[in-house]
Formats: sequence, structure tokens, C-alpha cells
Amino acid sequence: MVDVGIKACCGFFGASAILGVTAQILAIVAIDVWGVMFIVFEVFQIDL
Repeated sequence: MVDVGIKACCGFFGASAILGVTAQILAIVAIDVWGVMFIVFEVFQIDL
């Protein structure tokens, strides 16, 4: 019974860790895309 609890707990933390890493990657990608857009707008003098 305890073994099942430990597995469930580890599975939960494993899933949350994966979600955390995914969120970090998405945040980095979003920042990179925003940075590239900002540079493009500056270079071509596009006003938003």
C-alpha cells in the first residue's frame, strides 16, 4: 500500500517537473521571438 503511494507521489512530481521544464522552454522561446520581432521592427522602422 505504501509502495503505491510512493509511486503515485513520484509520478506526480515527475509530471510537474516536466511541466515546469516545458513552461521554461516556452518562456525562453517567447522571449527570443519577441526579441527578434523587436530587432526587425527597429531595423525596418515599423511602428506598431
